[in-house]
Amino acid sequence: MDEQLARLREQYGEAAETAAQWNPAETATAGVDGPVAAVVSVDGAIRELHVHPDWQRRLAGGDFGAAVVSAVSAAHRTAIRQVVTRRATDEKAPTAGPSEPTSTSADADPAAFASYLRSLLADVQNVLPEAEARALRAAGEERIETGSGGAIVAKARAGHLITVDVDVAWLRQADNKEIGRELTRVLRRLQPGGISSAVAEMDAVGRVAEFRTLMADPLQLLANLGLGERSAR
Repeated sequence: MDEQLARLREQYGEAAETAAQWNPAETATAGVDGPVAAVVSVDGAIRELHVHPDWQRRLAGGDFGAAVVSAVSAAHRTAIRQVVTRRATDEKAPTAGPSEPTSTSADADPAAFASYLRSLLADVQNVLPEAEARALRAAGEERIETGSGGAIVAKARAGHLITVDVDVAWLRQADNKEIGRELTRVLRRLQPGGISSAVAEMDAVGRVAEFRTLMADPLQLLANLGLGERSAR
């Protein structure tokens, strides 16, 4: 019995570790080791762009606008992963078929549930690239925003930042704080958020919705693994 309990705890640990990769947070950040760092909300809105004081050395002769696009895109991918485990309050996920135990099954066998959980995690990992792609496509149509004086021109298509063109003369004479402020102002207008449609697209892929619903109630998950009391529904 002790050996079985230890194995179940191990299964829960693996599930928690996988879910932690997409744990909801207020913001997602990317690019901190590069010339530009991007901070976005889990709703996809641009919060801030930070230009490193030594950005020219970090850029190493590369394109500044491309570095901005790379940082923002990476931050959005992180935000999408994080929102996967957010509790869905206004929508219900599809229930599992009768042949599989579900997260609310009153008589779920812990060993059978552990097997089901392994299968679910594997399926979600396999479809994550497709879910991310569909979420990005659903975010919106092509938009263009221009900064004051035309120093920055940014374009987004389907919610995904495509290009950021920065006037070289302005870039050379502006300090890094001014550059960061202007980038933030332009990209906030370009990508104000609104990721609900993207979440709906993700939930339509494979068993993503099933996984999000399961991870929204950790007490129930523990109970189904035989590690605690079932939560009241």
